[in-house]
This record gives sequence, C-alpha cells and structure tokens, in this order.
Amino acid sequence: MADSREVAVWREHWECIERGGYLAVYLVNDEGKSMSVAQKEVLSQVIRQSDTFHGLAHRLGAWVDRLEKTAYTVIEYEEDRFNRLQSAKSDAVIKKKRKEYEKAKVQADKAIESFDRFHYLYLCLIGTLQVFDYHGSPNERQAAETTVYAALDLMGELKNGSIDKEVKTIRRLVPELFSYLDEAGRMVGELKSYSGIPEEALRALCIAWQYQKSWIKAKQAERRKDYKSREREELELLEDELGDGFHEVKEAVYLELDTIVQSSAMVENINSILRMHLNTTKNHVTQGIHNLFMHYHNHRRYAAGKRKGKTPMEILTGRTQDTGPVGAADRESALGTVQPTEAGSIDPLLSLQEKSPHVSPYHNSA
Repeated sequence: MADSREVAVWREHWECIERGGYLAVYLVNDEGKSMSVAQKEVLSQVIRQSDTFHGLAHRLGAWVDRLEKTAYTVIEYEEDRFNRLQSAKSDAVIKKKRKEYEKAKVQADKAIESFDRFHYLYLCLIGTLQVFDYHGSPNERQAAETTVYAALDLMGELKNGSIDKEVKTIRRLVPELFSYLDEAGRMVGELKSYSGIPEEALRALCIAWQYQKSWIKAKQAERRKDYKSREREELELLEDELGDGFHEVKEAVYLELDTIVQSSAMVENINSILRMHLNTTKNHVTQGIHNLFMHYHNHRRYAAGKRKGKTPMEILTGRTQDTGPVGAADRESALGTVQPTEAGSIDPLLSLQEKSPHVSPYHNSA
C-alpha cells in the first residue's frame, strides 16, 4: 500500500520492478498525471500504449447508452402527447394538444437522429481499433488516426457540450492510441520473413486470431458463439491446407500475436477480483491483506481458458511451480521478509521479484 500516487511513488514503483530483474519493454496505462510524468522520467525509451478501452471505447460507449435512453424517453413522451391529442374533444383543447404533440415530435426526431448518428460514428471508431482488416493485413496507424479524427469532427457537429468535452480529451490521446498497430505490423513482417508460413495462410491465421480475441471479449452469448464459429471455420480450412504442421504453426502465430496489447484489461481483471475482498474488509485493509492476495493470485492455477493449468508466476518466470497445496516456491514466498521502500511503505509489485515478500495478515491485525 502506498500513502500517495505522486510522481516519486510511481518512479520508485517501476525502479523496484527493474531491480527485481524484470525490464519493461511495452507499457499500457491510462492518463493518470503522476504516472505519466514518472513514465517519461524512468521508462522514456519504452513503447507506450494508451489504454484504448478507457481512452476511447468506454468513454464514448457510455454516451451511446445515455443517448439511447434519452431517445426512448422522448419517444414515450411523444406517444403520450399523441394519445392525449386523440382524446381531446373541444377545438381549443385539440389546438393546445396538437402544439404539444408537434413539439414532442420534433424533440423525439432530434433525439433519434442524435443517437443514430452518434452510434454509427461510435461503431466506426470501434472498427478502427481492430488489429487486422478483413483480408488479414495489419491496419495502418495513419489511416486509423485519420478515421478517428474525422469521426470526432462529426461528433462535434452534434452540438452536445458534454460530448464535446469527451471528444476534446480523446483528440488529445489519439497520437498514443495506436502504438499497437506499429507492433502488429512489425510482428507480421517478422513472421513472413522467418517462419516460412505461406502469406495467405498467415493472413487467415491473423483473421482467426482476431475472431478468437472477439469471442473472448464478447459478453453476449450469441455474439460469443458467432465469433467462435467464425474462428473455427477459418482454422478448419487452414488445417486442410497445412496438414500435419497446422497445430504447430497455429500455436506459434497465436503466441506471437497474443503479445499485442491494447488495454489494461489484465490489471482491471485483478482489480475486479481484489474488489470483492476489499468490500468485505472496509476500513481494515492492511499491507498484509494485500500481500496475501498477491501471493494467492500469483500462485493460483487458472481453471479455464488458454492459461488453464498454469499459474501467473509460471507464465512470468517460465519455471514449473510445485503442484502441492503450498509448494516449495509458495513457502519461500509466504515466509519472505517484507522490504520497505525508501518512503517507508511497501511496494505492491515486490511480489514480482524472485522472492515474493509476504506479511501475515494475522500478525498485522493482532
């Protein structure tokens, strides 16, 4: 736990990881001011990718929901005014209700148009975040940035002050939103040069990988099923073409493409797990609880997904962990001594070092 999130704390945070023997080669983070300043001081040579989810998709996606809700509200109001007009009897009341209905209809038409236009532009923006095009070629960074700027300009024509603020923020982020496309282009170029995979097969694998990525992220069962089916179709055709070497080639290409990172979803996943524990220990959160959680997370085995059967530490270090309830590596980690930072606090990421520090929560709460 840290007492603050100032520049000095973030600087020590990253230097601590480096002292543990882990060098940063690619950084994905949001736009926290202190974190950004520290990154420029300590990791200025590292490729930085702004979080596309929080920077663009989530920021504008929330407005899709708001505009849709507004549109339905004014449609219901228009219908109510229409029903009142139908029930009016006298000429004076009919005249009054007709004006109310016509005004409500104008408002509804305007709200529907705003939602339709914004939703269309939002989908265009989300499309620019795709790594590969429909032909399996990496999307070009300059083309993606140009599309984003054009869509943001059109969003500005909606004349919504709150949306304009979001557009202004995103416009400032665009230069750092698409670093991953440069990395994707480099990776595909290397795969073409050194893997010996036929170019058409490589493109098909890139398309299949993107479908896999889509079904992993999909929250609706129907969409997940659709993307899975598309990936399976691509892979079945490739298996016929590549024969016995299919599985080896597919795993090699997927493994390489999995290093393309667009958002801080991995950190958010940990936060979602940690949040459940924090909600049950409000006002009683100690460094010991954090250390216990780190130890559990780093050494637990995934029960499903492509990491099934592995632990985070095995993936990070490449070394097999003892399969016992508390293996040798676990015991060494659990009994380690907590190492304070210069500021006197405990750096949460010290668990990434060869010997993970741990303080018993029972000792701290005694």
